Amino acid sequence: MVAYRYCDELAEKARRGLDIHHREFVAYHGDDLAVYPNGLAMASDLQKEWRLQWQSQPAEAVARAMAEHKDYHLDYLLRRYKGAYYRKRHPRIALV
Repeated sequence: MVAYRYCDELAEKARRGLDIHHREFVAYHGDDLAVYPNGLAMASDLQKEWRLQWQSQPAEAVARAMAEHKDYHLDYLLRRYKGAYYRKRHPRIALV
């Protein structure tokens, strides 16, 4: 919440989002704690949970969300995270 220290409106939006995520987590797992034997099991279960959440939404809502955010996540990962990571780690390699 430090990022929203000076903006109450954004802090409230973040709280609402966290509340929604918490309710969805508890609804899926039955508790607010989930323990996995390894990261692969966790990733598999998380993928299943997200798939069920998407399937529970109306088709038009899913289509609208996909249209609005079509390239956003890929662009974010490639240009911001991965690009910065590789530029620091391998300064002589150029990213396309």
